[in-house]
Amino acid sequence: MDSALKMLMDEGHELVSRRKALEKEQEHLDARFKMLERDEGSFATALGDMGLSSLSFNDGSSLLVKEEYHCSINKNLSDKAVVAEWLEQHGGEDFIEEVMEVDPKYKGLLQENGIKYAGVFNLNTIKVKSWLTEKLGLKPGSMQELELTDLPKGLHFHITQKLTVK
Repeated sequence: MDSALKMLMDEGHELVSRRKALEKEQEHLDARFKMLERDEGSFATALGDMGLSSLSFNDGSSLLVKEEYHCSINKNLSDKAVVAEWLEQHGGEDFIEEVMEVDPKYKGLLQENGIKYAGVFNLNTIKVKSWLTEKLGLKPGSMQELELTDLPKGLHFHITQKLTVK
């Protein structure tokens, strides 16, 4: 019984030691991945400067650089109005969602009679981002029709590069 107990204790001690070593190794790997993620912008830029969008390794793993597009519209009404007017001038009127503070069935009647009503609108940011991605020539097969500098105050579009480890 003593030898069986000693064998179990030795095996348990070995397993605990191995687990601690693996946990320490995992912490070290996590720290290295965090450093890679923190520096991903410069790493992604360096790959892009070399004309590469990915690196593949012999073990089948890879590093992929992917462009991500982010769009936001200021929430204040004056900026939203500027963005809405700009969208209307550039063919993006479908992204303006009008919300009326009067019953919609009376809108035409109010307009016909020159009666002002309180109208509010929302801008569909997801659709605006997709539309801008195409207009800026960032979608495959699309022609560039706009520059980032053409966007109005209150409409923000950013391109970032994301590094993915697979």
